Amino acid sequence: ITEVTDETSLIQNVYSILLTNPGERLFNQHFGTGIEQRLFKIGSREEGITLLQECIQKVHQYEPRVYIDGEQSLCEFDNSENLYYLLLCCVLPSTRTEMIRLPFKNRGKVV
Repeated sequence: ITEVTDETSLIQNVYSILLTNPGERLFNQHFGTGIEQRLFKIGSREEGITLLQECIQKVHQYEPRVYIDGEQSLCEFDNSENLYYLLLCCVLPSTRTEMIRLPFKNRGKVV
C-alpha cells in the first residue's frame, strides 16, 4: 500500500468530500457534506456559518493531510441572488495554500 501525497490528489479528495451527500458512499454513510440539502432551505448568514463549520470538520475527519484555515475561509449568503459562496483555504503538506471556491445556488447546479 502506497500513501498518496500528490497534492492534486489531495485537492480532488477535498472536492469529493464537499460534493458527496451523506448516504451516497457505500459502506460509509456519514461521508460527505450537506451542501446540496441546503439548496432546498431558505438561506441565511447563520446557515452559511454552519455550512462552513461542517465543511472544515468533514475535511479534517476524512482528509487530515489537508488543513482548512478557518481564518481565511468563509461562506457568505447573498440574499438578493439566493446564493451561497463558499471559499475554503486549504493548506497542503508542503505548506502551499490552495483556495477552493464553490458558488452554488438552485437545485444542485454549480454556477
